[in-house]
Amino acid sequence: MNVRGKDKKVIAIVICLCFLFQIIFRSFTFDSIAAPSSTVIGLIFRDGNGYHIRNVSLFLNSDGTLTLPTPRDLGDTNDESYSNWSPVLVENSFENVKNVILNHGNIEIEDYDISRPPTLATSSVATPSIATSSNPRRGDLVIRNGFHTMTREESSNASITLYRSNVYYSIGSSVQIARANDLNAINNSMQQFVSKNGDRNQIFFLAVQPPVVDPPVDTRANTANTNETGTANNNNVVTVDTPTRTETRVRNNDSANSAPTPDRNTQSTNVVNNVSTGNTNSQSATVQVQDNVQTTNNQTNASVDTSNQQQRLFQPLGSGNSSSDGNSGNSVSTVNSVGGGNGSSTENVRPRVSINTDIVSNRVNGFLNTRTTSVSVEDNNFNANNYSVLVYKKVDGKEVLSNARYTWSSEGGSHRANIVFDDDGEYRIAVVKNNQGSGSGKVRFEEKVNVDATAPHITITGVEDLTANARTVSPVVKYSDVNIDLSRSKITLTAVADGKSRDLIYKAKKQDGGYVLNLDPIYIDDNYVLTVTIYDMAGNVTEKKVNFSVNKNGATFKFKPEELVGAYTNKPFTPSIEVWNTDEISIVSATINGMDEPYEFVGGELKFLNPINKDGKYVFNLEVSDTAGNKSSMKPVEVIYDATKPVCIINGVKEGESYEGSVNIILSTELPGDEISSVWLDDKLLASNEYKINNGKVELVADTKGSHTLKVQAKDKAGNLSDIETVNFEIKVPNVKLSSISLL
Repeated sequence: MNVRGKDKKVIAIVICLCFLFQIIFRSFTFDSIAAPSSTVIGLIFRDGNGYHIRNVSLFLNSDGTLTLPTPRDLGDTNDESYSNWSPVLVENSFENVKNVILNHGNIEIEDYDISRPPTLATSSVATPSIATSSNPRRGDLVIRNGFHTMTREESSNASITLYRSNVYYSIGSSVQIARANDLNAINNSMQQFVSKNGDRNQIFFLAVQPPVVDPPVDTRANTANTNETGTANNNNVVTVDTPTRTETRVRNNDSANSAPTPDRNTQSTNVVNNVSTGNTNSQSATVQVQDNVQTTNNQTNASVDTSNQQQRLFQPLGSGNSSSDGNSGNSVSTVNSVGGGNGSSTENVRPRVSINTDIVSNRVNGFLNTRTTSVSVEDNNFNANNYSVLVYKKVDGKEVLSNARYTWSSEGGSHRANIVFDDDGEYRIAVVKNNQGSGSGKVRFEEKVNVDATAPHITITGVEDLTANARTVSPVVKYSDVNIDLSRSKITLTAVADGKSRDLIYKAKKQDGGYVLNLDPIYIDDNYVLTVTIYDMAGNVTEKKVNFSVNKNGATFKFKPEELVGAYTNKPFTPSIEVWNTDEISIVSATINGMDEPYEFVGGELKFLNPINKDGKYVFNLEVSDTAGNKSSMKPVEVIYDATKPVCIINGVKEGESYEGSVNIILSTELPGDEISSVWLDDKLLASNEYKINNGKVELVADTKGSHTLKVQAKDKAGNLSDIETVNFEIKVPNVKLSSISLL
């Protein structure tokens, strides 16, 4: 066809207009059907290098759903210990959060219950109550001013708080972010998680650990020699009660308009921690990840010996991949019956992971009192390179990757990661099997341990150990520990002499992060033992003893034999002196009658080496000094040694003499101090009322006619008895003389 030049130009213009019209039409049609979303969707996760953030807005599907990836899928990390995403509220822009992370600013985590969202200073939370009342034109959102972009210096010094909800979406879940017909309109279920930045919608998710749950009891019948296919509902909502809050976990949610339904009776708590676990106050915890496999014997699911452990099972996690047909986690298991032998058996055995201490007794009250523990793995295809062991430590309320070290060891079919903690503190151990296929289900495990291998600290001031004090003392006891156990701790003061012991810990008062006990002044002379025994909750114990004396009065003495002090004796003896002093003493002098005598001093007793066996008076003296500076002298002790018999003297009668009428007899001793002890007359021992004693002499009258025998014996103060003196005499009737009487 021949076309002239002018016609060619017209045709070209028409063609261009057609193309332009087509482009405009297609663009208009696309925008009218599904306008690109302006919503910022940020995923925040953490590994050993710190926090990371990714904008995944482009991952939003045309139907308004977002399939949540693993942190590893986002790059920069190999950490597969996370299994859930939790929506968080952030009072700042995505760009500023990113700058704070890149420039090493501070990120803090606080938990909240979605039934009671946090009240932020600028009311950035798009809760339904605020949305409907504050902006009628766009009732689903709240418009607020945007945040100014931080400088590098500002972001490095800034602190941003991520308010983590108690809602969990499993990795691989399909979450309805926007409405299917308008990607700029946030779905009703997600409006409460919008953090506004000017006219832009922001929705953030934080990678978190799985909550601990008690798995439901499997009530399905066991069938032998059959193939069973298990079908799981993707709209699976598991509510988990923990000591701090109730958590809602949404797994594989493919419904476009479904929403998480948290428990409205939950409690809110502020915990600077992005990890959700269960109670750690058990001696051990075991995670057993199982497929949906039916067997003929339920006990075959527990091949690990946990007779000495209290078990807690973690919810099986699965691969996290969603399915468009609404079914996930389908598994088929073929087993043989007990009595059959012709069937085939196929069983997919999942690895088992458990944590325990090397010595079970080291786990006390939820604390580990050694800085070692181990993670046991049972895996038929074990390869250490396929397992990651990450140990996080809580520092200033935030978790950071710790300096804990671990090494693998194997024994039979069991493999252990032996972990050595670098210090005391709260730790989280995360174990994950890497490089697994999406259909096999990932093995993840975590456990919190509170390591406390440090014994309590004790100081005692005001008195020194093994000291003598010539004054009143006032001891002061200070003790401290992060996890002190006051119920087992004791402080006692024991007085040795009187044997009394007093418990004083109840008087202690809190001070400077510890406790202080100011004892009352001790002023009574005695030996004392102050014993301080402090326990902590981990079972660590520290004990300190202080032995001291209060000795204001110096030494005391006791002469032995004690009964001879100031007395007479007629028995030879070796004198000794016991010296009692609260302090160590030394002998200044030891004398007898003023003369130094040889002695030995052993065990607080001084013994003279020479016996006393000669008559005479002996005076003993002793002087000592003690470490308290006191000088003490014993009061002189007198002892009279007398081994000589006394002598009796009989006056008034003589041997063989006769006396008319009566005779006065006087009995005495040769030495003063001796005494007449016994008097016999005609073999009769006279009673004391049958004679008189006058100035130490015995007086008696004999007036009975006839022959008489008198016996006398004397005794001295030393107990010596005299020989018996005997006198024989006679009493006659007196002669009567008659006088002449004159008779008148």
